Parts: sequence; C-alpha cells; structure tokens
Amino acid sequence: MAPSPKHANDQGPVLLLGAGRGEATCGILYVASYLRRHGVEAVVRLCDWDQTEDELHRSLKQLLGHVKPRVVGLSLKWYLHVHRALVIARAIKRVDPSIRVVLGGNSAALWWRELLAHACIDDVVMGDGEAPFLALCRGAPDAPNRAHRSADGTPVKAPFGYVQTEASADVGYSHFEQLFLSQLDLSGFSGWVAPGKGCDQSCVYCGGRRAAQRLSFGRPMPFLRPPEAVQ
Repeated sequence: MAPSPKHANDQGPVLLLGAGRGEATCGILYVASYLRRHGVEAVVRLCDWDQTEDELHRSLKQLLGHVKPRVVGLSLKWYLHVHRALVIARAIKRVDPSIRVVLGGNSAALWWRELLAHACIDDVVMGDGEAPFLALCRGAPDAPNRAHRSADGTPVKAPFGYVQTEASADVGYSHFEQLFLSQLDLSGFSGWVAPGKGCDQSCVYCGGRRAAQRLSFGRPMPFLRPPEAVQ
C-alpha cells in the first residue's frame, strides 16, 4: 500500500517508542501505520534492553542520530511504566532539546496534568491517537485531543475532537516492511490484533477502565471492531 504524498507541513521523520517493552505498547504500530498511510515517514522501536539511564542515553543517541526525528511519540499505556517514560523523555531531551516529545496511551491521558509538569514532555495526546498525532506531526496548532502547556506554563487541554467508533476505518496495520527499525523487533512481534477499543472492566491496572475511558478518551462505551476490519 503506497503512502499518500508528503504534506507540506510534515516535520520530518517520526520515531515511536514504547515506555514498556514489546507488545505492552504495540499500539504505536497502529499509529505508525496510520501516519505512513497519510504520507508521514514513521518508524518504530518496540524493544530495548537498556537497564540504566546511561545505557538508555547511549542507545537513544545512536538511534536519534540514525532516524533524525523532529517528533518522538512515547506510548504510556500501563501505569507501572510512568517512571520509564519520563526517563526516556529526559534522555531524548538530553540528546536534542529541540525534539518534540509526545506522550499517548491510557495512563498518559489519565495523568496528563502531572506529566506536563515535567519539562521533558511537550504534548500529551488524549484518547485515540491516530488523527491527533498526524495533526501534531503536520504542525497543526489546533490538533484535537491535545494537552500541552500554555505560554505561561499552565497545562491546558483541547476538547475531544476525535473519538473512534466501530465505524472508524483508521485502525489497522500496514507498511510493516517499513515500520520496524530492526529485524529483531519484527521477528519478535506476534501480530497481536486489537479486536476492539476500550474496556468494560473496572480494575485500575492500566488506567483504561470504564470510568477512565469516559474521562480521558471521550468514549462512553467500549466497542468491538467489525470482523472484516480485524481480518
């Protein structure tokens, strides 16, 4: 599937990373696929094995030098990865302070105010990320579902302007031959496919429970995708 022509405002390559490891943050593959379908060069690193901040800084310095992204997206779905997301964001800014660091995912959306208190975070995408992240990558000043700091440093949040439903055609994998930065990532990914969006449970494990989805995703109820879309 060929990508659309590059948009005049695209800000160059986009790198997507998981604050967790492996399939815990495989939602970035959906976002990267969507960006590719709309003409934005996006690549993904699902796995890293860095243990210390110095190790992470060295590997990210090499990675950022190779990709040269202007925007880095970080998936923060599980709350137990909050610390690592901040460590990664700090390391990115340490390498290149001009890179725009964007967080997304259930836990990111739930704690957007607290996360924006950290200077290493520029934006948080609330809720479904495909269209909002594309708008950010194109430099749109009015990206939907975006939380950021105002000129005086106050955290502000745009209204929900993008909420996926079972009718949405935006969710899907594509361009796998172009997305992965390493064969190890590609070989290690089992191909997990999301059968729907949202959760009907009330646990607190990922920040994705029913009440949190209404609050931070603008989604009143979870939904299942049509079988043909999943196929």
